[in-house]
Amino acid sequence: MAAIVSKVQLTPTHDGEAACAVQLRFPDGGQSVVQLDSTGLARVLAQAGLVEISGLVGKPWTVLLAARAPP
Repeated sequence: MAAIVSKVQLTPTHDGEAACAVQLRFPDGGQSVVQLDSTGLARVLAQAGLVEISGLVGKPWTVLLAARAPP
C-alpha cells in the first residue's frame, strides 16, 4: 500500500503567497509533508476533478504528481 494524503492546509510562503502543505502518511506509520505552490495545487485539483483541497485527503500520494510542470 502506498502513502496517502492525511491532511492538507493552506500556508503562507516567505514571499507572501499562498501554498498548500500536504501531509502524507506511509503504511509503516511514517509521515512527511510536501508543499505545493498555487500553480501546482491548481494542476492537482484539476487532474483529480476537485474544487476543494479537503478532497485530497484519503487520496494516494500519486495524485500529487500532477503538480509537476508538463513537459
